[in-house]
Parts: sequence; structure tokens; C-alpha cells
Amino acid sequence: MNVQDKNKAEQNSLGVYVHVPFCSSTCDFCAFYQEKPRKNSIKSYIIWLRREFMRIAPPRSVETIFIGGGTPGVLSPDELSELCEIVREKSGDEVKEWSVELAPNEVTPEKLGALKAGGGTRVSLGVQTFDAELLGEMGRLHPPEKALSAYDLIRDMGFESINLDLI
Repeated sequence: MNVQDKNKAEQNSLGVYVHVPFCSSTCDFCAFYQEKPRKNSIKSYIIWLRREFMRIAPPRSVETIFIGGGTPGVLSPDELSELCEIVREKSGDEVKEWSVELAPNEVTPEKLGALKAGGGTRVSLGVQTFDAELLGEMGRLHPPEKALSAYDLIRDMGFESINLDLI
């Protein structure tokens, strides 16, 4: 690929945000669309997401991916793997950064393993605050210690980048 073709490809590249609308609880500060996870609603979501991704026409390359919500962490490891497969099928191998938003209570080695194997490079950890009283007032379900242990687990799993989402 010559320089001109490469510059044109970069200008035509996409950044993709995938909204996973499921949350185990509603935080007082959140304005995003969300619903309680139910097995059939998650199955339907994955089916419709696959259909939507089929509408992305090549040769547009995808440079960055952000999977947020809600929280993708309410999905099982198998559902996360399927979600990553759908995204990867259309995104190819040129993705520079693949971020996934997770709540501290939903971080497990199995889910992180599925995300890492699926292409994830960065985790955005929804800490919000390390003040226990304020966490309760915000409707967050995790204590500050859980956020710290989730951070350690993400780091130990070898993700390229971790960010802490603070309010």
C-alpha cells in the first residue's frame, strides 16, 4: 500500500461504539438506556447486533472499538466471546484500541479472559469514586476495595491499558 492509499484508508476508518444496554442496577447519575438483563433479552440483543454489524460495508477499516453500556460485564463469558466475535468479523485485524467498559462487581478472570481472547486491549473500569458513602448515594453496588481488587485483576490479566472512570 502506497502512502496516498494508506492516508485515504486512515481517513475512511471508523471508530465503533457498541452499547450493551444491560445493568444489574440503575445508578442515580446514569442517563443511558438500560434494562435488567434477562436471558431472552440478551439472546435477542446478540442476534440483532449481528444483523446490524452485517450492514457495515467493506472496505471501511475499524481503528477503535468501545463496548460500553450499561455494562457489558453482565454478559456471561460465552456471551462476551460471541459479542467480540461479531465485532471482530467486521473490524478485521487493524484495530488499534479495543476498549470494554466494566463495573467492578462484574470483573472475573473468566470474563476478562473472554474479552482478551476476543481482541480487547483496554478496560474502562467504572469506579466513579473511592468514597464509600458517596458510592452508596450514587447507587453503586461495589465498595472501594472491590474496585481496587478488580483493577489488580485486570492488570494481572495483561491488558494493554486500564482507565478508571471517575466522577
